[in-house]
This record gives sequence, C-alpha cells and structure tokens, in this order.
Amino acid sequence: MVKIKKGLSDADMLKGFSEELTFENGMYVDEKDKQSKLKGAKAPAKKELLLPEDAQERLNRFLLEISMEWLKNKNGDCTWKVLKENGQIVIKLFVWPELELRVMFHVKHHAAALSPADTLLVVAGGRGPKTEWLHSVSSDKKIYCADRGAEYCFAAGCVPAELFGDCDSSSQAVYRQARAAGTEVHSFNPAKDDTDLQLLLHNLPEGDILASGIWGGRFDHLYSNVYTLLGVKKQRGCRVILADDKEFMLLLTEGESVELKLQAAEEAVSLLPLSESTVVDFTGVRWPLQQATLRQLYPYAISNEVLEGTEKIRCTCHSGALGIYIRWAEGSK
Repeated sequence: MVKIKKGLSDADMLKGFSEELTFENGMYVDEKDKQSKLKGAKAPAKKELLLPEDAQERLNRFLLEISMEWLKNKNGDCTWKVLKENGQIVIKLFVWPELELRVMFHVKHHAAALSPADTLLVVAGGRGPKTEWLHSVSSDKKIYCADRGAEYCFAAGCVPAELFGDCDSSSQAVYRQARAAGTEVHSFNPAKDDTDLQLLLHNLPEGDILASGIWGGRFDHLYSNVYTLLGVKKQRGCRVILADDKEFMLLLTEGESVELKLQAAEEAVSLLPLSESTVVDFTGVRWPLQQATLRQLYPYAISNEVLEGTEKIRCTCHSGALGIYIRWAEGSK
C-alpha cells in the first residue's frame, strides 16, 4: 500500500498522473490539452486511396445515392464493384440473387401485340414485310421511313410521319405521294457518308424502336443496320426490336433480362454475340446456357429449340451485347 504524505496540495497529489483519454471524458478536455495528450499516441494507419480524397468522397456519395434509389424502387439487394477494364475505371452493379426482369412481352407472328403502341416504327429499305403484317404492327404507331420503306408503308395502307432518303432505291413518285399525304420529307444528296437509316435515326425522337425492312438484300446493308441500331440502343438506353413476318431479333446489353412468350411456331432460336464477348443465361430451350461466354469470332449458340410445353424462354445478358434471334417456321400463324 502506498502512503500519501500529509499536507500535500491537490496539484502535488496528482503530480505525474495522466488520465487516459476516452470518449466519455474527451469532450471536457481543453482542446490544447487534448492535443498534448494525443501527441504521443501512435496515429492509425491511413488507407491508401486509389483516387484523390475529394474524388473518393464524391464517388462514395454517388454510390450511396444510387443504391438508396435502387432499394427505394424495390429492385432488390445490390452491390457495386469498381473495376479496371482496358485502362478505364468501370463501376458495375451486381444484383443478388438475380437480375430483375427489365423487359417482358409477348411475341406474336401477325399482331400489333409485337410491341406497345408508344413504340416508334422505323421502316427501312431492305426486304419488304408482308402488307398484312406491317399494317397490323403499325396500329397507333408513329412511322418513320428510310427511302424505299415508304413504298412498303403505302402498300400496307400506312402513312409515314417522316421520310428520310436520297431517292436512290425508290422513285420520285413515292416522294411526291408522301408529300401529298402530309409526310414530312427530308431529301439528301446520294453522295453522302451516312446511310438513309442513319440519317433517320439521328433525327428520331426518344422512345423504343421497332425496326422493319431490315432483313434481306445485301449483307453490308444488314450489317450496318444491326450495328447502327445497337449503337442507338446503347446511347439512348431504349428497347430495340428488328422484325418482319419472317424474322425477329431483340437486342440486349449488359444487365438486361427478357422473357419471351412465343405465340407462333419457330424454326430456330439463336443467340448472336454482337460484342467481342458476352456472358449469358438462356433457359426454356433444348440446350440451355448458364453463365456461358459467347464470342463474336466463334458464334456457336445458333439453331436452338424451344422446349415442348414451355410457355416462356428467358435470356439474361450479364456482359457485352447480343441479339436474340428467331426465325419463324414457314406457314406459322
């Protein structure tokens, strides 16, 4: 036992004593005194930041805001990952346990139910769709035509809202007919860089797109049409369908899922990678895929079949871009 001498002042009694600084007593300590007590303490190791501190703070705030918005809309639990890809910093959203369905609709052979009424109908100058089919899908839709596409519309009894073209695959008579019907006509010199469809898409209002008159004809035209429409989808974040009475393709990009209820007999169902590689799930078919990597230079996922008795097929695009392609069976209704 330590004996305390008599007659000592309070200061002498507490000489050499230093109280450990805690949360409870810290608020009562004079700031200067607090700093002197903490001066000898070992500072905690700082985490090394990949970004400048202010940029890291803004990034954290941004991720918190969009996470709260995501949960507010009841889209399920999610996590964010910051990755380095091809020299760029990429932020990716991962949803657990599965991606929410972004798109769900019926695919019917000869019906306006192919796409909603507020979808923009684009008719290009490739293979002309059957007049009955075009008339059916054009119901209540605003129609935009590229050159010869106007011929297909007038044959089906449809009047385009706007026509874009250089009149190299159509005739002056069709352009005169369009003007007489009240169509807004945009004429261009044939000696130009952009295709007629590209000129149309540059001036197309916002909205989902159903494009017909895409298939058939020259492969270079088809190639340009498909990738131009994919570019528009990526830029606008809209739904894009390429279809006529014989063929159908829906474009999907990273993070999108779709359920398709087929109401007509199909000849084949294929997944076409439209980026260097794409990771997909595909169910409801004879040869399903789970986290499969499809490569643009080796597209093997073609000529699949819908399982008998299956009501829906489902596809998820985890990365990259792809087209879900369907060839309708001859004579299917």
